[in-house]
Formats: sequence, structure tokens, C-alpha cells
Amino acid sequence: MAHAILISIYHMLSRQEVYQDLGYGYLDQRKHKSVTNQLVRRLERLGYQVHLSMEATIPTTPVELAG
Repeated sequence: MAHAILISIYHMLSRQEVYQDLGYGYLDQRKHKSVTNQLVRRLERLGYQVHLSMEATIPTTPVELAG
């Protein structure tokens, strides 16, 4: 964790940028297909049959998730 913080600080200082929180679920959105496949496999290992269909929008913030 400390290494990740130091890398972030280095990039902010070298680019002279202010810290910007990428938001809730950033990594899930970035690797959407990979996360989806991992979760499907996990459910299948638990004995579920999984059939997926895409919704119109994907919640990205805690406010949208609380809905």
C-alpha cells in the first residue's frame, strides 16, 4: 500500500497535478470484462447457473448504487 501511495505522489509532483479521486468502482469499470468473468466463474463454482444481460446504465457512484 505504501508503494502505491508513493507512486501516486511521485506522479502528482512530476506532473504538477492536484490529487483527483477516481471514484468508487474505478477499477471495476476499467476492467469490466475481467471482473465480470471472475464473478461469473465464482458463482458457477458455488453451483449457480449464470445468464447475463447488459443493463442500460451501470451504477458508478455510491449515490447511484443506493438509488
